[in-house]
Amino acid sequence: MTNWRKSRQFVFFLTPLLIKYVKAMPNDTKVTALIITYAPSPDVLGACIDSLRNQNPKPEILIADNRAPSDPEHKVALSFKETELDGSGGVKVLKLDRNFGFGGAINLALNYIKTPYVLISNFDIVYDPGYIESALSRLESSRDDVIGIAGKTLFYPPDADKDWPGRGPGDAKPERGKGTGGVIDNTGTLVNGLILAYNRGVGQIDIGQFDESDRPMGACFAAFLVRRSAFNPIKTSGGGVGLLDRAFFMYYEDIDWCYRANLLGFKILYEPKAVAWHHHSLTTRNKGVFFKYHLIQRNLYRTIMKNMRFRTVIRLWWMHARLHVRRARIERDFGAVTAKILFETLLWAIPGMFMRGPIQSHRKISDTDIINLSIGEEGHLDDIALRPKLDWSNPLTSFKRLQRLYPSDPAIELIPMIEGIIAEKNEGLERKVLETAEIVCPSIVPIMKQITGL
Repeated sequence: MTNWRKSRQFVFFLTPLLIKYVKAMPNDTKVTALIITYAPSPDVLGACIDSLRNQNPKPEILIADNRAPSDPEHKVALSFKETELDGSGGVKVLKLDRNFGFGGAINLALNYIKTPYVLISNFDIVYDPGYIESALSRLESSRDDVIGIAGKTLFYPPDADKDWPGRGPGDAKPERGKGTGGVIDNTGTLVNGLILAYNRGVGQIDIGQFDESDRPMGACFAAFLVRRSAFNPIKTSGGGVGLLDRAFFMYYEDIDWCYRANLLGFKILYEPKAVAWHHHSLTTRNKGVFFKYHLIQRNLYRTIMKNMRFRTVIRLWWMHARLHVRRARIERDFGAVTAKILFETLLWAIPGMFMRGPIQSHRKISDTDIINLSIGEEGHLDDIALRPKLDWSNPLTSFKRLQRLYPSDPAIELIPMIEGIIAEKNEGLERKVLETAEIVCPSIVPIMKQITGL
């Protein structure tokens, strides 16, 4: 009996030490979720972190907080910091002493990440519980030239928009071939022949038309699982894509990086089971149209300069300059921002020339090969209102893409009916389309009712 009591006392004494030791053990997780912030909303950031804690496997979480005048002491980010990391979703905070922009913050934070995979994330993203598992499974089962996975990112319904035509995370019902019923933010990124970028599927209702894995041009870095090694310097063998271009500050840096990745022979795949919800343009929607227009158009010129064949650079620069000047003449309000874009582009031309060498000397495929990844895809988002476009071409595009994946889906019978409405508006046919859609594709009915006004 005495020995039993001594053993029990020993166990009681040893248990706290074992717990402390286990907590101190290195985290063996494969993924670090890197959240880039600038004056984040505590509630929105908290929802993002909570959704990451619900992942399996659980990631390490690192917040790279750009210093903001409204929060110079990083109080919001630090309120989520956890001092003891036990491999179960603990949070670290990297306090940046100024605003380095989106790409600059990622570059700095990568120095503190040791896991083989990184989930780059906006703070205004909410992840479905299976996001990391699905994306990681797809990435680990792919060849080494696949460096990242784009998931299915949907609009988080705006609180102020009571007539939002898509479902939210609380009422979405993902089902293979049927989608979630949410409004698509992106299923990867694409570029057209002018290197104008857009989110694939943006503004469409998710009815299953993107429920199969495939290869887009790139990924939106609002939510992107990528190999840590992909950011290694460009080399003849064993190298990566390099870091993001911090000079972009924000917008288009992910397009530039993904385009370069394709040039160097790497691929990015899309995984439909990795679902996330995005408060689209949460931090910039009150900045005004010129703020975003300036950064996107300026960085467009830089993307072209660094990545395209030189004769294509000259041709596209000339075409875009003419388009910008023409718009400024028609819409006088764009005069000042156009002058700023063109002036900054000329100043950057010579430094940009020096950045071409390492990229062009390691080029594996043509620009045409990359642009061809975008053929047949359309966006349907009103860029000003940030709502789906309310015209019949929007659902028609969704059904035609659904037909390519699932030719026998009952919803395909709506295609000729919608084409008939587009050819000649007919209220009787519109009512018939609505009645049929209620049976074969209920999730698209809300936007159809807004289109018809019925």
